Amino acid sequence: MPSHFEISHLPEETIGYFHSDFRIVVDYFVHRRMNPDYRPSDPVKFKHVDEVLKMLKAITQDDRFIEVLDGEGGKPKDMCEVLDRVEARGEEKGFDKAILESIRNIMKTLKLKPQEAMDALLIPAGDRAKYAAKL
Repeated sequence: MPSHFEISHLPEETIGYFHSDFRIVVDYFVHRRMNPDYRPSDPVKFKHVDEVLKMLKAITQDDRFIEVLDGEGGKPKDMCEVLDRVEARGEEKGFDKAILESIRNIMKTLKLKPQEAMDALLIPAGDRAKYAAKL
């Protein structure tokens, strides 16, 4: 008997053995492996959102699953919504990282203060405190 298995490589017929919210997760990963653009045609709603997201965080070591619980828009209802939000969080963090790098580069190259560099990049006033705190 194997000591581990990969969820995304379970055979189709095995998906039917799961009857909890975990079935939604298994179904998604199995189909996503075969088709990276897979979107369930009729997404099944979660019964235990908190528990599923905490399990996904534990399995993947990706904090974005927990951040989805605390994010805007209430608790996600299905796997598609979870992954859309997780992807959006990743894109947002990547964008913030690029902005910070740009601010630092301008400060170094042009010998500007943080506020002057943000002026040069036209950073909105509402975002400046967030970036200044990370510099």
